[in-house]
Amino acid sequence: MDEQLAMHFDNKTSVKMLFQSQFREASVIEVEFQDVVQFNWCQSQSADSGMTVLMQAVCFWKDNTLYWAEDIDWSLEGLDRNDYRWIAAKNVRWRIIEAALGPDPRLLKPVN
Repeated sequence: MDEQLAMHFDNKTSVKMLFQSQFREASVIEVEFQDVVQFNWCQSQSADSGMTVLMQAVCFWKDNTLYWAEDIDWSLEGLDRNDYRWIAAKNVRWRIIEAALGPDPRLLKPVN
C-alpha cells in the first residue's frame, strides 16, 4: 500500500514451508519459494492433513527454475510426477528459526 492508500499487486506467488527435524542444530528451517511457476500438492488418504514425514527429498535447478519434491526418486519427466508434492519456483530463500519448534502454526508471524 502506498501513501495514497492505493494497493498494488506484483502478480508473483510465493510458498512458505516449515521443516522441523530432531537435530539439535538447525532444528527448524523455513523455506520460501518465490515467483512460483508450478505447485502440485496432493494429500495421502492415510496421512495427517497437517503433517508429513519426509525421509528424503529432491531439489535441483533446471532451465533457471528450482524444483523441490518430497521424494528423492521424483522426476520432472516421470508419468507419476503429480502423485507427489512438488514446487517449481524461480527463486528460493531459507532461514533457521529455532523459535518455531513445535506444533503451532508459525509461518504467519515474522521472526526477527
